[in-house]
Amino acid sequence: KSVKNASGKITTRTVIPSNLNIKTNIKSDKLSAYGVNINNLLADVIYDFNHSKAELETLTLNLGKGLIRASGNVNLKTNAFDFNAITENFDPHFISELKDLTGAFNIKASASGKFTDTKTINANAEIKASNAGYGGIRLCNLDLPINFTNNILTIPNARGSLPGGNLTFGGTVNINNAANPVLDLNASSKGLNIAEVLKTFSLQDKSMPITGRVRGAVNVHGALNTATVNANLYVDNFKAGKVVNMPSAALEASGNMSRVTVRKLQARINNADINGNGSMSINPKNFMKSSLNINANVKRLELKPLLANFMEKPPLMGELRGNIKVNGTLAQPVAEIKLSEPLYYGIIRLDDIALRLKSPEENHYIVNAKLRAKNFTPELDIDFRQSGNNYIYDVRTNPLDINNAIEVQTASMQGMLKGAATVHVNGS
Repeated sequence: KSVKNASGKITTRTVIPSNLNIKTNIKSDKLSAYGVNINNLLADVIYDFNHSKAELETLTLNLGKGLIRASGNVNLKTNAFDFNAITENFDPHFISELKDLTGAFNIKASASGKFTDTKTINANAEIKASNAGYGGIRLCNLDLPINFTNNILTIPNARGSLPGGNLTFGGTVNINNAANPVLDLNASSKGLNIAEVLKTFSLQDKSMPITGRVRGAVNVHGALNTATVNANLYVDNFKAGKVVNMPSAALEASGNMSRVTVRKLQARINNADINGNGSMSINPKNFMKSSLNINANVKRLELKPLLANFMEKPPLMGELRGNIKVNGTLAQPVAEIKLSEPLYYGIIRLDDIALRLKSPEENHYIVNAKLRAKNFTPELDIDFRQSGNNYIYDVRTNPLDINNAIEVQTASMQGMLKGAATVHVNGS
C-alpha cells in the first residue's frame, strides 16, 4: 500500500562483518523424541560464518539415570570433525538394537578426522560396567578399551567376569575391504565353572548335577569369508551325577566354514582312556548332512555302569578296549568298533561290533547293530526313545542261524539244531 504525499529516493547498505559468529543456547527441562525421554538438556552452539565452522561448546543431558556430556566441532569446508563425549551410568536398553543389553555403562570416547575418508578417522573409547548383561547372561567388571585408526578396529585387552569365571578377549578387525574384513580375534578363560554356566542357561538337571571347570582359548584369523578358527579347550574334574567322572579332557581343533579338524581328543572317563582325532566336512546347504571321519582308541571303558543310565539291567558287560571309527553324516553316523578284547552280551561273546545310528527326532534313536561272535553274525535293529525319565526300547533281529548261535555258547551242541529264527523284544 502506497503512502500518500511521500516522494523521494532511499538508499540502504547492509554490511555483515566477516567475523560474524552466531551463538545459540538450547535448553529444555523435559523432552521426548522417538519414545526416548531426555531431561535437563543444555547445549551451546557457535557457528563461525567466516570459517564455515560449527562448534558444540557444551552439551549435557540426562537419559534416565544416565548423564551425557559432549563437546566438539565440525568444519563444513574441509569435512573435518573433532568430538569428545563422556557418559555416566548410561543404560542403552531403550535403543531397539540394544534392547537385550542391560546395565549401567561409563564411557569415555573421542573421535577426529574427516567424514569423507574413513582412513583419516582416529577414535578411542573406554567402556566400563560393574554389572552388565546381554540376553540374560550376566557380565561383571567389564573393561573394554577400543581404538580405531587407519580403518583398523583394535581391542587391546578387554576383561570381564562371566558366571563362573573370568574372560579376556581382544584383537583387530581390518575393514579396508569392508565387504570382507580381516579378523584377528582371540578370547581365553582360565576356568569357567560349568555348573554356574549351566545354571545361567537353565540347563542344569537336578537329577544329574554336573560340575567341573573349563579353560581354554579361541582364536579367529583371516578374511571373514574364509577365516580359520582355532580352539584349545580343557576340562578339569568333570562329574555328571554318580555316572561320569572325568578328571581331565582336552580338545584341540581348528576349522573354517567348510571343514573342522580335531587334532587332539583326549579324555579320562572313570577308569577309561580315550584318544582320538578326526574331521568334519561341512555341508553348507544342510548341516546335518555334513560328513564325518573320526578315529579313536578306547581303553578300559566299563560298559555296565554307562548303560545303566538307559536300562535297569544292562545285558552288555565287560570293558571296551579297541578302536572306534565313525563315518557317515551327523544325521546318520556309522560307527565301527574293532575290539582288542571281547565283550559279552549275556553269555554270548562279541568279537566285533558295527553300528549305524540315526535320530529322526529329539530323544529318539534308531540303531542298526551288526555283531560277530565266531561264525554267528546277528544283526539287530534297536529303536529307543525317551519317555519321561525312562527309555522305551524295541529290538528286532534278522533271521538268526540257530546252529551258529548254539556254537557260540557250547561247541558240543553244534549240529543238533538247524534253521533260522528271529527275535523281537520290547520294554522300558
